[in-house]
Amino acid sequence: MLLAPLTCFLPASLCYDRSTSWPTTSGVVSATGLKLYFEKPGIAPSFSPVVCYTYTANGIQRVGTRIDFSDAVLAFPQDRAMGWLGDHYPVGKTLTVYYDPSNPDVAVLVPGAKDLVFIALWVSIILAGCCFVALVRYLKARSKQDRVNKNWCSDRDSHPDLSV
Repeated sequence: MLLAPLTCFLPASLCYDRSTSWPTTSGVVSATGLKLYFEKPGIAPSFSPVVCYTYTANGIQRVGTRIDFSDAVLAFPQDRAMGWLGDHYPVGKTLTVYYDPSNPDVAVLVPGAKDLVFIALWVSIILAGCCFVALVRYLKARSKQDRVNKNWCSDRDSHPDLSV
């Protein structure tokens, strides 16, 4: 049951990591904006930059918003977030878009997903370790129970009043 999410997560992570070898096409930043990421009374709100870009894949014009496959969320105060967008993705900028050849609607500006693969591998190692420990404990308990049953049967056979 614990392995089910991993069997979905690891292949997706590896697929995203292979995005470095996906086909590329030119794209254009069509719009940018900010999305509220965190707000709490007494603390300045933080915003995540949002980039909308258009690109053509397989002869069809498409729209994308994914910058990268990282788990980390970029979040800044409003003025820094606007500055980051202006520095990295100004509207009208031509950029390279990597798209999945089997699903061209999945596109990214910064390919690769090393952190996702790293997380998936560590989760795999930890789950494998937990399964191994559980198996060892089960086998030890079973062996102990077998010895108790064997001793009980031999005690029963040596006492005539306990035998059937």
